[in-house]
Amino acid sequence: MKIDLQKLDRLRERGGKLIARCPACHEIGSDTAGDNLAIFDNGNFACAAYQQDREHSKRILELVGLPQQRQADCQPSFAPSHSLPRPKPQETPLPRPTPRQVSMVHTLARTLADSVQRCHELAAARQWKDLTVRNAALDLCLGWARFGPALKKPDVVCPDEALCFLYPAGVKVRFPTSGSGKNFRWLKGEGMNVQSLWRLDAITDETAIVWITEGEPDALRLMDLGIGEDRSTHEAVCALPSASYQLSMQELDRLRCRQIIFCPDNDAAGQQATARLAKSLQSISLQLQIRPIQ
Repeated sequence: MKIDLQKLDRLRERGGKLIARCPACHEIGSDTAGDNLAIFDNGNFACAAYQQDREHSKRILELVGLPQQRQADCQPSFAPSHSLPRPKPQETPLPRPTPRQVSMVHTLARTLADSVQRCHELAAARQWKDLTVRNAALDLCLGWARFGPALKKPDVVCPDEALCFLYPAGVKVRFPTSGSGKNFRWLKGEGMNVQSLWRLDAITDETAIVWITEGEPDALRLMDLGIGEDRSTHEAVCALPSASYQLSMQELDRLRCRQIIFCPDNDAAGQQATARLAKSLQSISLQLQIRPIQ
């Protein structure tokens, strides 16, 4: 079992590896400096204070380990008209971010979460709640990019500072434009341009209902209403990176055995996205419920 980096406190890069506060040490009042835990590129980890203690390592995994894969033999809540074989992933899985990429994502999220004023300005401009914005940043889903020597702009059109949506292996920078061109760019130069469902990691073993929107702003609107905002609930909110996005086999497998509710825009692109998503879900014997965004 590997460690879920999103659950770690004070995660940063040092000496070619990631370090963070050891959750097992912190649980007993130790590791006040927040640097006992080291995570290496191959996924292995070690606590500097308890290097040979197997029970300590076991406790670390209990606190911050990635959840086991959902059981493959679960059945959908309805009876399909005909049985279909379980889809076998044929594509390359999402790449594991490098230590630099992980550190960059945490910096982007922390830049937003630590600024009460920035959270308020974004919430006011988009008619979101301040707390929703900050919680999304703390959840490593939303960030604020300040471009410079350490982080170069994706292109000259991008402003010096911009909102960014954080994906499992991608960073989507979004900004207003005066023309009709795209108002977002992926950080291709940093290798963070892999598209997937936004907040894909919010789908856990306990998730029973998955809400999917046509874009990230609409997903934040649902979270404003308390839907899927707390990962401890049985609901999760995700978003397509674009209306034309096609779900991968890995994502379909993650959605298996759950109730799927799609909230498309009320336009031609939304209708096409609905048809595409419904067809994909049919391959795993799932029905799609539609609730358009007003």
